[in-house]
Amino acid sequence: MKSNSIRTYFLICSSALILGTQANAQQDAAYITKLENKSHKAYLAKDYHTALNCLLPLDTLVSYKSHVYDYWIGICLLSTENKLGAIPYLEHAQRSKRTSFVVNYYLGRAYLFAGRYEEAKKFLNIYARELNRRGTKFEEEKVVSESHKIHVEKTLTDVYGLLAECEANLPKQVLTSSR
Repeated sequence: MKSNSIRTYFLICSSALILGTQANAQQDAAYITKLENKSHKAYLAKDYHTALNCLLPLDTLVSYKSHVYDYWIGICLLSTENKLGAIPYLEHAQRSKRTSFVVNYYLGRAYLFAGRYEEAKKFLNIYARELNRRGTKFEEEKVVSESHKIHVEKTLTDVYGLLAECEANLPKQVLTSSR
């Protein structure tokens, strides 16, 4: 008799734990969706501080999408007074093979703000080469919005201007002729 009551107690506790876990998972999924929607709306409205306040918790809550969140966090930081803070986020996003090649543009700009001209030049050149290769064809990109397409159409001139700025700020090597 005692063994049946222990078994029943165990089943009740296990069921409560499973139901509680499922309820928490559903609440977490709803919370994540809410944060994603709010961050997207804020980003489109150019309210980068609100977007960041939504994206930063998402970056820790959803590890399998951290490269996506890091990409958007980096872009938002570049649009605020904390431009240098964008670098680690964009570096992480750039290392992911699942991030849009457009990350190279933003990483190049972040390095430019930091005075890291060689690195800026490297990533801006990667972006320019890929942009020249693709044009504005983004069908294969998974995380690209209409705003990216518009950005790409206007950006190549901007990239060449940034590359010229990098060149102008790189230390000039002294050429010595051997006699």
